[in-house]
Amino acid sequence: MDRVKMIDIWFQLERKWVDLSAEDRLKRRQDYLNPLFINFYEWLGSFTAVPKSKLDTAVKYALKLRGGFERIFEDGRLELSNNLAERQIKELVIGRKNSMHSCSLEGARTSGIILSVYRTAEANELNPVAYLEFLFDRIPNMTHVSNEALDELLPWRPLAQAKCGKQCRKQPNNLSPL
Repeated sequence: MDRVKMIDIWFQLERKWVDLSAEDRLKRRQDYLNPLFINFYEWLGSFTAVPKSKLDTAVKYALKLRGGFERIFEDGRLELSNNLAERQIKELVIGRKNSMHSCSLEGARTSGIILSVYRTAEANELNPVAYLEFLFDRIPNMTHVSNEALDELLPWRPLAQAKCGKQCRKQPNNLSPL
Protein backbone atom coordinates (compact mmCIF):
# COMPACT_ATOMS: atom_id res chain seq x y z
CA MET A 1 0.00 0.00 0.00
CA ASP A 2 1.24 3.48 -0.83
CA ARG A 3 2.34 5.10 2.46
CA VAL A 4 0.85 8.48 1.57
CA LYS A 5 -2.51 6.78 0.95
CA MET A 6 -2.16 5.03 4.30
CA ILE A 7 -1.78 8.36 6.07
CA ASP A 8 -4.79 9.66 4.11
CA ILE A 9 -6.76 6.73 5.52
CA TRP A 10 -5.78 7.78 9.05
CA PHE A 11 -7.31 11.20 8.47
CA GLN A 12 -10.39 9.74 6.73
CA LEU A 13 -11.02 7.56 9.78
CA GLU A 14 -10.57 10.52 12.11
CA ARG A 15 -13.11 12.55 10.09
CA LYS A 16 -15.62 9.70 10.46
CA TRP A 17 -15.07 9.68 14.24
CA VAL A 18 -15.16 13.44 14.83
CA ASP A 19 -18.59 13.38 16.52
CA LEU A 20 -17.87 10.40 18.75
CA SER A 21 -17.20 10.76 22.46
CA ALA A 22 -13.55 10.72 23.47
CA GLU A 23 -13.97 7.20 24.85
CA ASP A 24 -15.53 5.86 21.64
CA ARG A 25 -12.94 7.62 19.48
CA LEU A 26 -10.17 6.09 21.60
CA LYS A 27 -11.66 2.60 21.20
CA ARG A 28 -11.90 3.03 17.40
CA ARG A 29 -8.35 4.31 17.24
CA GLN A 30 -7.08 1.33 19.19
CA ASP A 31 -9.04 -1.14 17.06
CA TYR A 32 -8.60 0.34 13.57
CA LEU A 33 -5.96 3.06 13.50
CA ASN A 34 -3.30 1.49 15.73
CA PRO A 35 -2.65 -1.49 13.40
CA LEU A 36 -2.17 0.94 10.48
CA PHE A 37 0.11 3.05 12.63
CA ILE A 38 2.22 0.06 13.69
CA ASN A 39 2.47 -1.11 10.08
CA PHE A 40 3.60 2.33 8.94
CA TYR A 41 6.30 2.63 11.60
CA GLU A 42 7.55 -0.91 10.99
CA TRP A 43 7.95 0.00 7.33
CA LEU A 44 9.54 3.34 8.20
CA GLY A 45 11.98 1.68 10.62
CA SER A 46 13.15 -0.68 7.89
CA PHE A 47 13.40 2.10 5.28
CA THR A 48 16.91 2.90 4.11
CA ALA A 49 17.58 6.37 2.78
CA VAL A 50 20.83 7.86 1.57
CA PRO A 51 22.62 9.02 4.75
CA LYS A 52 22.37 12.75 5.49
CA SER A 53 19.93 13.29 2.62
CA LYS A 54 16.70 15.24 3.08
CA LEU A 55 14.78 11.97 2.99
CA ASP A 56 17.04 10.50 5.69
CA THR A 57 16.43 13.60 7.83
CA ALA A 58 12.65 13.29 7.33
CA VAL A 59 12.64 9.58 8.24
CA LYS A 60 14.68 10.19 11.39
CA TYR A 61 12.39 13.07 12.34
CA ALA A 62 9.26 10.92 11.92
CA LEU A 63 10.81 8.10 13.95
CA LYS A 64 11.77 10.55 16.69
CA LEU A 65 8.16 11.80 16.93
CA ARG A 66 6.60 8.35 17.20
CA GLY A 67 6.37 8.36 21.01
CA GLY A 68 4.53 11.66 21.08
CA PHE A 69 2.24 10.59 18.29
CA GLU A 70 1.34 7.36 20.12
CA ARG A 71 -0.39 9.47 22.77
CA ILE A 72 -3.49 9.51 20.54
CA PHE A 73 -3.93 5.85 21.54
CA GLU A 74 -4.09 6.87 25.21
CA ASP A 75 -6.55 9.77 25.07
CA GLY A 76 -9.44 10.14 22.63
CA ARG A 77 -9.52 13.92 23.16
CA LEU A 78 -6.17 14.38 21.43
CA GLU A 79 -6.09 15.37 17.80
CA LEU A 80 -4.36 13.42 15.04
CA SER A 81 -2.69 16.58 13.77
CA ASN A 82 -1.69 19.86 15.35
CA ASN A 83 -4.05 21.89 13.14
CA LEU A 84 -6.35 22.69 16.07
CA ALA A 85 -3.42 23.87 18.20
CA GLU A 86 -2.18 26.02 15.34
CA ARG A 87 -5.63 27.58 14.91
CA GLN A 88 -5.74 28.23 18.64
CA ILE A 89 -2.47 30.18 18.60
CA LYS A 90 -3.30 32.01 15.38
CA GLU A 91 -4.51 34.91 17.51
CA LEU A 92 -1.10 35.09 19.14
CA VAL A 93 0.74 34.87 15.82
CA ILE A 94 -1.41 37.60 14.31
CA GLY A 95 -0.82 39.69 17.41
CA ARG A 96 2.94 39.24 17.34
CA LYS A 97 3.24 42.70 15.88
CA ASN A 98 1.79 43.99 19.15
CA SER A 99 4.27 41.86 21.08
CA MET A 100 7.11 43.45 19.17
CA HIS A 101 6.01 46.73 20.71
CA SER A 102 5.91 45.35 24.25
CA CYS A 103 8.15 47.23 26.61
CA SER A 104 10.19 44.10 27.19
CA LEU A 105 10.76 40.58 25.95
CA GLU A 106 9.44 39.36 29.30
CA GLY A 107 6.15 41.24 28.70
CA ALA A 108 5.72 39.62 25.29
CA ARG A 109 6.57 36.20 26.77
CA THR A 110 4.04 36.70 29.57
CA SER A 111 1.32 37.62 27.06
CA GLY A 112 2.02 34.40 25.17
CA ILE A 113 1.85 32.31 28.35
CA ILE A 114 -1.44 33.85 29.44
CA LEU A 115 -2.99 33.26 26.01
CA SER A 116 -1.76 29.66 26.08
CA VAL A 117 -3.27 29.07 29.54
CA TYR A 118 -6.52 30.77 28.41
CA ARG A 119 -6.83 28.57 25.31
CA THR A 120 -5.92 25.41 27.24
CA ALA A 121 -8.69 26.21 29.73
CA GLU A 122 -11.15 26.61 26.85
CA ALA A 123 -10.02 23.33 25.30
CA ASN A 124 -10.71 21.61 28.64
CA GLU A 125 -14.21 23.14 28.82
CA LEU A 126 -13.37 25.54 31.62
CA ASN A 127 -14.43 29.14 31.96
CA PRO A 128 -11.05 30.68 31.06
CA VAL A 129 -11.51 33.86 33.12
CA ALA A 130 -12.52 31.81 36.16
CA TYR A 131 -9.53 29.50 35.60
CA LEU A 132 -7.05 32.39 35.41
CA GLU A 133 -8.53 33.86 38.61
CA PHE A 134 -8.34 30.40 40.20
CA LEU A 135 -4.61 30.18 39.33
CA PHE A 136 -3.88 33.76 40.41
CA ASP A 137 -5.55 33.02 43.75
CA ARG A 138 -4.06 29.57 44.38
CA ILE A 139 -0.45 29.74 43.23
CA PRO A 140 0.71 32.79 45.23
CA ASN A 141 -0.93 31.34 48.36
CA MET A 142 0.67 27.89 48.16
CA THR A 143 2.77 27.06 51.21
CA HIS A 144 4.96 24.72 49.16
CA VAL A 145 5.22 25.00 45.37
CA SER A 146 6.17 21.70 43.77
CA ASN A 147 5.53 20.02 40.45
CA GLU A 148 2.99 17.74 42.13
CA ALA A 149 1.13 20.68 43.70
CA LEU A 150 1.06 22.55 40.39
CA ASP A 151 -0.07 19.42 38.55
CA GLU A 152 -3.19 19.39 40.73
CA LEU A 153 -4.12 22.80 39.29
CA LEU A 154 -3.96 21.71 35.63
CA PRO A 155 -7.20 22.34 33.72
CA TRP A 156 -8.07 18.66 33.22
CA ARG A 157 -7.69 17.82 36.92
CA PRO A 158 -10.79 17.45 39.14
CA LEU A 159 -10.11 20.54 41.28
CA ALA A 160 -9.94 22.92 38.30
CA GLN A 161 -12.91 21.20 36.66
CA ALA A 162 -14.98 21.62 39.84
CA LYS A 163 -14.00 25.24 40.45
CA CYS A 164 -13.92 26.53 36.87
CA GLY A 165 -16.06 24.24 34.70
CA LYS A 166 -18.39 25.79 32.15
CA GLN A 167 -21.13 25.78 34.77
CA CYS A 168 -19.06 28.49 36.47
CA ARG A 169 -20.25 31.55 34.55
CA LYS A 170 -18.14 34.28 36.05
CA GLN A 171 -18.78 37.64 34.46
CA PRO A 172 -15.99 40.16 34.05
CA ASN A 173 -16.36 42.90 36.67
CA ASN A 174 -17.32 45.56 34.13
CA LEU A 175 -20.17 43.57 32.53
CA SER A 176 -23.53 42.78 33.99
CA PRO A 177 -25.02 39.31 33.48
CA LEU A 178 -27.39 39.00 30.52
